[in-house]
Amino acid sequence: MKKIIALYSLFIIFLITLLCWTEIQINRSSSLPYSVFFVVKKMPVHKGDFVSLKGHQTKYFKDTNFTKRLEGIAGDTISCGAELKSKTKHGKPLTELCTHVVPEGFVYVKADHPDSFDSRYQEFGLVKTDHIIGRAFPLW
Repeated sequence: MKKIIALYSLFIIFLITLLCWTEIQINRSSSLPYSVFFVVKKMPVHKGDFVSLKGHQTKYFKDTNFTKRLEGIAGDTISCGAELKSKTKHGKPLTELCTHVVPEGFVYVKADHPDSFDSRYQEFGLVKTDHIIGRAFPLW
């Protein structure tokens, strides 16, 4: 009986840890080739990783979680002049972000789809590193 209680206790501890340090995030747009991500909170992230963002306020979205690919970190140069959209699919204006170097405390994020709303646009902007909640792993 003591072994069963010990195993049950370990399972409860594991479950609580899993719930506190992970989450499932759903991508509701076609900006990425995946729809569902497993997010490990506070996991170190690197360029090229998918990241989960929380608290990043954009001109067109408030209180929205985003999943994007980390494309630039502090000190990286951003090249302007990429082929960009002038309006969102809802007709709202888009302006190219022309910050040449990512400043300390910020990152540049992007998605795989050319129509993605991301750091390429001033209306989305650079993301404070504090708004990265963790690394996102695509499930499907």
